[in-house]
Amino acid sequence: MSFGQLWAATRITSADTLYFDLVNDWGEKRKKVILATQALPFLVDHFKNRRRTPYNGSSNLFIEDQFPRINLGFVCEGAVNAYYAMSEVAAQFGNRASIKPKLPASFNDIRQAVESGKLPELRDALGDLASYRKVREIRSVYLAELIGD
Repeated sequence: MSFGQLWAATRITSADTLYFDLVNDWGEKRKKVILATQALPFLVDHFKNRRRTPYNGSSNLFIEDQFPRINLGFVCEGAVNAYYAMSEVAAQFGNRASIKPKLPASFNDIRQAVESGKLPELRDALGDLASYRKVREIRSVYLAELIGD
């Protein structure tokens, strides 16, 4: 089933299936990750080739164009946050759609359960969760720095 077909199927809702609206949220986050992924090669190249001019003729000091660094950082941060948000939206959908046993509403709790063998039926579907762990770590470090932890 394509994402478009899934989205169309989830438009049929009732009071019991309002959580289907999460599919649209997930799709919006997915678009951001795709756009960021497509932009990254250009932004990395732009950063590597940024304008650098020696300061007062010194070979140790340079004046650099900061726009490529800021732009690359902005897109990387957005991609990481969108990827993390996609995981959380998927966990919320799974939690609301599952009956028994109820899936956790946090993707990190799902990851821990899968890695500890508590949800073996999801191990093949989710595959290696190393990328999620890395994104969560990046996001956690960034938030800690942002709030001064």
